Amino acid sequence: MSLLRESFRPATGFFGLEEPRVRWPLHARADLVVRPTGCTEDWWLPVQVKSTRGASQGFYGRPVWGFNSVRGYPGMAVVCISLEEGSHEAPRVWVFSGDSFTTGTGYLKVTPGGKHDTEESRCAFGWGTCEKNVGAVLLEMWHSAHVSNGLARLDTLRTQLSPFHLAEQAMMERCQHQLFDHVPGGLEENSETPPCPSDPYDIEIRLSGRPAMKWQRVQLKSACWISQSRNALVPSCKKTRRVTVPYDEDDFEFLLVGSPHNSTLPNVTPSERRLLSGMNAAERSRFFHFIPMAELVREEIVAVGREGQHGVRNFSLDFLPWDPPPNYSRRYSNKRASLLQWRIDTSDPFRAGQRFFEILEYGQRR
Repeated sequence: MSLLRESFRPATGFFGLEEPRVRWPLHARADLVVRPTGCTEDWWLPVQVKSTRGASQGFYGRPVWGFNSVRGYPGMAVVCISLEEGSHEAPRVWVFSGDSFTTGTGYLKVTPGGKHDTEESRCAFGWGTCEKNVGAVLLEMWHSAHVSNGLARLDTLRTQLSPFHLAEQAMMERCQHQLFDHVPGGLEENSETPPCPSDPYDIEIRLSGRPAMKWQRVQLKSACWISQSRNALVPSCKKTRRVTVPYDEDDFEFLLVGSPHNSTLPNVTPSERRLLSGMNAAERSRFFHFIPMAELVREEIVAVGREGQHGVRNFSLDFLPWDPPPNYSRRYSNKRASLLQWRIDTSDPFRAGQRFFEILEYGQRR
């Protein structure tokens, strides 16, 4: 994403592009929105960004760049970036209209000189090459959309989220109000360089007034009650080249899991079920688990390549505010009870903030 933002800066003959100064929702349908620098009109071009690490080998040894989920973005600019990791090539970039991908599976394959690798779509991050600068192309698309009334208001774009992402946005807001606002001394979020949509973490944080402290990458998850267990299920996987795999130990520094909010009730005793049903929303959602990566490695939840540890795609956490009865079936007990030490109860905001502070300091020292 930083490569793309570099291309927004003004240059000779290019006035530049600007993004809104407000914090962009974590899971908005558009990854970012732009307009000409200095423009005072509330009209923005939504941009969806897709990325890949590099090309794979296709037929006859020809390189193929693959991009997932390009379908479903009408009225947007779709920017496809190949980082060219592990090669001496400069990153590659193509820009398309989202209206181009209305049918098919949504998987885009780009081959040299092929249907999608054209003079019109092929761009560059810098200037002085035979390809057009990607920022200049987006500026042209803004002007074209402005003429055809194809731009959108900022408030409209900020609220365009899928039901899943609306839930994740609500989780982020709960983190802010129930945890982040109560950390002693305050907490900073890295808004200068937000993560790329393909990155395996959601936010970067550090303690306020600690510029020497490294930004800590945090993956946010919402747990989910399932009827077969008294524990909540937590997804712990990512998509890589259309394949779902467990997280790696280098993907982030902390996993922050919020309480379940689905309507399903866990497999608990009748008396526990009545107690849980009688709780209000605030009581049911007061728990978070803030788990350092070292603990996820120890519990074999994430993959560790050098040790042959494969990790898991999901695991369970205890979000019930009581211990199971002694005679309850052991098959419903939490196999990872040691993770309870990372559970934070936000019913006391001061203590919750202090505990979050302690875990953050502990984890960044590891």
